[in-house]
Amino acid sequence: RFAVTGAKLTIFDEATRSYWSAEKASLTFDRKADGVIVAINAPVRLADKSTWLFTASGRYTNGHDTIALEAAFKPVRLSLLAASGAGLQALKGIDIPIDGNATCDMSVAGQIGRCKLWLNAGAGLLTLPALKKEPLRFKRAALTVTLDVPSQRYEIEQLSWSGDTIRGEITGNGAIGFTADGGLSSLTADWTAEKVSIDAPNVFDGKLALETMKFRGAFDAARKHLTIEEIHARRGEFDLTLAGELQDHPVSMGVVLNGQFSNLSVPDLKRLWPAGAAPGARDWISLNVHDGAIRGGTVAVNILPGAIQGSRIPDEMMNIAFSVDAMKLTYLEGLPDIAKLNGSAVLTGDRFKADITSGSVGSSPWTTTRTRPSKRTARLASPPTIRSTNWRATRRSRASESNSRHL
Repeated sequence: RFAVTGAKLTIFDEATRSYWSAEKASLTFDRKADGVIVAINAPVRLADKSTWLFTASGRYTNGHDTIALEAAFKPVRLSLLAASGAGLQALKGIDIPIDGNATCDMSVAGQIGRCKLWLNAGAGLLTLPALKKEPLRFKRAALTVTLDVPSQRYEIEQLSWSGDTIRGEITGNGAIGFTADGGLSSLTADWTAEKVSIDAPNVFDGKLALETMKFRGAFDAARKHLTIEEIHARRGEFDLTLAGELQDHPVSMGVVLNGQFSNLSVPDLKRLWPAGAAPGARDWISLNVHDGAIRGGTVAVNILPGAIQGSRIPDEMMNIAFSVDAMKLTYLEGLPDIAKLNGSAVLTGDRFKADITSGSVGSSPWTTTRTRPSKRTARLASPPTIRSTNWRATRRSRASESNSRHL
């Protein structure tokens, strides 16, 4: 057994073309009856002049063709590691402190095989390579993942994720590819998330909780394109399936989504109504529609890259059709609500129209004809016992006036 202490250590990793240096490093070589154990303790100097404490050991057993590696490291921001080598550019957008442990198999020729990592992440920012310009604010995460380096495949045993927008527990697998400079070239995912919470006020009105959500897709970094093979979300009786694609664009993202949903409650309808779609109808429904459910619906979205100017979705690029059951609606303040309302509706990019087939006011049931609210108005036909033609609810500029109506 012999040891080296207080050494200045310089390492060049050919695979990632990265340079590392450590002051006051220590190395230990320990000859055993069945092999050799090498241990290293290295306070690594990073690009910002900070120090990252890294410890590792390797064990070679006589007659084997692999070396068992173990490593442990204190928190380090992965974006700093990207600055230490040209081959680590996939990490440059991850401004998040990571600490943990890892085990790997390495051939006697120096090729890394299968690795398992136990990682913990603290608060920071995650910048995606495409599809979203603003970084995601990240709170904390714990990840257990297995990487097969030769096949470039991964398996997530457990990922507990907590961010400002999305929280949940994720498992799954996929493949990951890298460019010559170590940047991300491709990523496939077959993930299942549980206990999902989504808080995206620029997309949905309020938080959305899901019991499970499954995602299958593939990201092409060169094209800045995401293929969505499947999204399957569930919460109680609510069920949603979607497929499509996303295309990055400097003006606005292209979105293609097709699918169906069932058993959506009115409160969840208000939360899921897309921001920018028929805002007048969205505001009116948020104030005046109360109970009921959507038993079935279809989604057809085809927003061309760069097509959205401001926040409005072009009318012809979105079509969400659904049927309503036992809905309760306030049509004139001070009068009884319409109850047990049944019919169907279609939401397009800037319009909302409804076909109301039946309902009741108090104890009086009634049927009615088609209504066609425009961009900024909502119309409902009067019950037969009322002799006027239609009544209109006009969207006011101020929230306090949004319940005003006139016959």
